[in-house]
Amino acid sequence: MTQHLNALKQFRSARGWSLSQIGHPLGVHRSTVKRWEDHRVPAERVLEIERLTGIARQMLRPDLYQSECEATTMQLLQIDLSNAPRNPTANAEGSA
Repeated sequence: MTQHLNALKQFRSARGWSLSQIGHPLGVHRSTVKRWEDHRVPAERVLEIERLTGIARQMLRPDLYQSECEATTMQLLQIDLSNAPRNPTANAEGSA
């Protein structure tokens, strides 16, 4: 089992939520949530689970949403940093 398949279980364990506490607001039985934890969240449930838990869709189903994550990363890498200080800590220390 890979890390992304455990995102829902990690979230639930970290917060002490039961399977039912995830399943009830989604209208599914706790056994369904367990199946999602053991296998994968169905594509049609990803956005709903993201809203409920705050777990990024890329963590729930990177096979479906990885390209969005990569596109955002590429946009961030293209930000013009030519005027940014190379070492902000050094500038702060030098002006003191």
